[in-house]
Amino acid sequence: MTAPNPAWTPLLLADPSPCLRRLVLVELLSQAQPARPENRRPPLRYRGCAKPPFRISRSLPPTTKPAKASNPPRVFVMRRPTGRLRTLDCMAQPGQAGAAAGMNDCPENRPPSAGRLAGFISEIDELTGAMETDRLAIGLLARQQADGSWQGADLDMQSDPLRATTQALLRLGYLGFAKEHPAVQRGAEYIFSAQQLDGSWPLPGADDEEEGERYSMIPLQTALPLRALAACGLATDPRAERGFEWLLAQRLPDGAWPTGIAAGVHGYVAGYRRLAHSRWGCRSNTTGALICLALHPTRRSDPAARRSLDLLLGRETREVHAVGFEVARIIGAEPTRGFLTYYARFDSALLLDLCWRISASAADDRVADLAGFVGKLQGAYGLWEYASRPQASRWVSFDILRSLSRLGGPAAWISLEPRTPFRPYPRQTRR
Repeated sequence: MTAPNPAWTPLLLADPSPCLRRLVLVELLSQAQPARPENRRPPLRYRGCAKPPFRISRSLPPTTKPAKASNPPRVFVMRRPTGRLRTLDCMAQPGQAGAAAGMNDCPENRPPSAGRLAGFISEIDELTGAMETDRLAIGLLARQQADGSWQGADLDMQSDPLRATTQALLRLGYLGFAKEHPAVQRGAEYIFSAQQLDGSWPLPGADDEEEGERYSMIPLQTALPLRALAACGLATDPRAERGFEWLLAQRLPDGAWPTGIAAGVHGYVAGYRRLAHSRWGCRSNTTGALICLALHPTRRSDPAARRSLDLLLGRETREVHAVGFEVARIIGAEPTRGFLTYYARFDSALLLDLCWRISASAADDRVADLAGFVGKLQGAYGLWEYASRPQASRWVSFDILRSLSRLGGPAAWISLEPRTPFRPYPRQTRR
């Protein structure tokens, strides 16, 4: 099975969220390819194309005219933050998600030419200025405390300010707020202020919620704050690098991360957190540590990251209801619960995101099967519906489209780990 070729639906650029529209434009700009020379383009017939514009409002009159051969009518209308209208290129591919917008027969469904990239850049600059007005960020920015922290009640969490600040900073980083933003700077300094001398962050105050044992070390105690810092572009900060070193020091010889250390021994691994090729490895802790490595500009290509992804790909269960759960939780559509159970759900979209960040090859059978499974869930209009929280569907769709379009880069690698059957809770043989 080969990985599907994704098609960017124009519905994402019609979303009212300026943060989402900006992320889509940034992604399209990064993937833009040089167009063919003008004299090599096939002749374009306006009447032979599908529906010309994609209009947001019924009251808007048609804004496109029969185009010249050098200016194909591969456009749709998007409302800008100032209320003006602007036409942007559609990245839909023939016969795929673009068909839902009436553009499946258009002969010019190709990446934009160099002359049109300036429109993308100006639109990105304008949307960057409107990010603080996004409904996902405006309330979060207003509830930040004077010391840079957030309270658990601000994010519908029953946790201490450190966990709440970690989750809030992770959301800002995912929305596109960089380390130069004042709110990000204050939140990052608050998280760094709680860092211990060995580079780790303290454990939650309560006993372990699952086993009732008192742990002296759990990798997630550092992986969760470190992920939030890395999501905002602070992965290479010297203080964050100390956290990476501590996290790597907790790895097991087989490349996984354990549940933790309790009374000097490795903690029990519940069935839903088991890994196929690791005796004491914990899927929840390994996932948290691997996400941190994947967000680091250089550590993402280390053997430690590739080995961890190997272990996670060893679990080939497919849970449709969990696809997109992590994105929905980041933007606040799903509640944030648990510590050891933070990554309890096996989200195939999250694993696909890790595959492209760590440059896993689409030629790998496990990666191709994973991409094929996720790709088949795409709806008729080019979106992945997140049924339990429909407001998160476009964010989930963007995340999956980005993963599918970036999968299999030039530095891709193929795993040699054998494919073996896996059961979270194997049946016990009765006497």
